[in-house]
Amino acid sequence: VKPSEMAVRYSPIELLEVAEKVVARHFPGKIAPIVPASIALVESAGDPKAYRWEAHINEGSTGLCQTLLSTAVWLATDMGYNTYGKPTDATLEDPEISFYFGAAYLIWLSTYKRIQQTEEFIVRGFNGGPNGINASVTVRYWEKYNAAKKAITTLKTATGDGTIPSDLQYHIVEPGDYLGKIAGKYGVSVDILKAMNPELDPNTINIGQIIWIKGTIPDANYGVSTDQILDINPMLRQNPDQLSVGQSIKIPGTGAGTSHSDAGPLKKFLKFAVKSLRVDKVITKVLGANKEIVMMVANFLLGTLTKQLKGPKS
Repeated sequence: VKPSEMAVRYSPIELLEVAEKVVARHFPGKIAPIVPASIALVESAGDPKAYRWEAHINEGSTGLCQTLLSTAVWLATDMGYNTYGKPTDATLEDPEISFYFGAAYLIWLSTYKRIQQTEEFIVRGFNGGPNGINASVTVRYWEKYNAAKKAITTLKTATGDGTIPSDLQYHIVEPGDYLGKIAGKYGVSVDILKAMNPELDPNTINIGQIIWIKGTIPDANYGVSTDQILDINPMLRQNPDQLSVGQSIKIPGTGAGTSHSDAGPLKKFLKFAVKSLRVDKVITKVLGANKEIVMMVANFLLGTLTKQLKGPKS
């Protein structure tokens, strides 16, 4: 698997594809490919030649998974993971070899001290070693990992057959990036980036983090595309801006309709509908307002409707 010809780095989907290939070939059933793929996104932002000097241990880490050379050598010589021979910094730049040793270390951590460990232990252990999982720095690493995992899963939902939708654009944070720089690169405002990334902390962005630029971000709660929902719910095409409390919406693959009478799930669905069915375009046409104002109006209406649906406190 080769990275996109248009970019030096592997995309999140390409990272997952390489991880799936390596796991299927060498570690079937031992680890979920999404785990090393998410770690690679956090560690290298998809750069197969990434190199980072770890001054506190006087050693460098190399490749997509940023495995320490000493760790890779230990895995090959002492733990039997020697399919690719004794590793070097140069061989660790090979994507498949990097994933091989990254996955091998994760698998070793998974049964540390002959105890089946949790995903959090494995991930934090990858960052700080099995004796450093309680370090504060690994807490932040766990958060970044989960963000990367969610981003890959979201993109996987969006692509379906592996093709990124034409209206979906994103940026993977690289060294030296900041919101103003990213906004300038894509010709949008920082406010637009904040609106597209409501969970984003503008003061803290991390290498490997995905910043949504434009387009419809799929809702992971349903795991299906807008077109799939519209295909089996033709009434939504007729009145995309009108949803009724208790209305049954068919979700592909569930074999049944989903009733949105509860305010919590309905709010999530409405957010999905506002983004996916492009209600913002309708508001823009009516009000003649710019996108920032449109987003404010849409969010206000969404909040008001949700409060009404919850009803008075008992």
